[in-house]
Amino acid sequence: MSITRKTTGKCPNCGAELDIKIWDSVDGVFHPEEKEKIMKNELFKTKCENCGSEISLEYPCRFEDKDMHIMIYLIPDYTPEHLRELNEDLGLIEQHNMMEPTKYRIVDNSDELVEKIVIFGNHKQDRPIELCKRKALKELNEDKGDIKPKAILYNHDKTGEYFSFVGCTDENGDTLTVPFDTEVYKGFDFELVNRNVYKEGRYEVIDSDWAKTLIK
Repeated sequence: MSITRKTTGKCPNCGAELDIKIWDSVDGVFHPEEKEKIMKNELFKTKCENCGSEISLEYPCRFEDKDMHIMIYLIPDYTPEHLRELNEDLGLIEQHNMMEPTKYRIVDNSDELVEKIVIFGNHKQDRPIELCKRKALKELNEDKGDIKPKAILYNHDKTGEYFSFVGCTDENGDTLTVPFDTEVYKGFDFELVNRNVYKEGRYEVIDSDWAKTLIK
């Protein structure tokens, strides 16, 4: 179930009192409208009724979608202690045998939460995706010089699949993008299967740091 609560705060622009709705958890199956707000980057925002400012808020929130077999916990500035506690709690829950195990992940910002939902919603795996990002960044650096994106995000829309290099721009001043290479993805996926890396059942952080442990 989705769980919400109310809290208050002050507008950083005018100092007015804010009434804020906090989502401690979102069930993407029973509340698809809230899932849609996550995908549009609207859920973690509030508006000041006094000055009209839109304020971004990020706080711990668990997203679950049983149809997609995913449980993703957004925890800004998470620590190893958060990971340990979540997995200890998970160990107390009876795990039923399922055809497809639940994928448990921790992310530290809403962009990464959206990305995970896009990845699994497009029937992809996040582990080979992270390795593909690493390879794409290496090739861009060899071709264009030292590129330091704030983040590399997987996207899938009507134009196809691609990586967005956040913080980097192309010759038109738009966010730099690189087409998603399906064959490279399949190669990494095959390699990870052979190395028996696909193990689920506990919370994990699958990100660029994880990818660095497998590909230089």
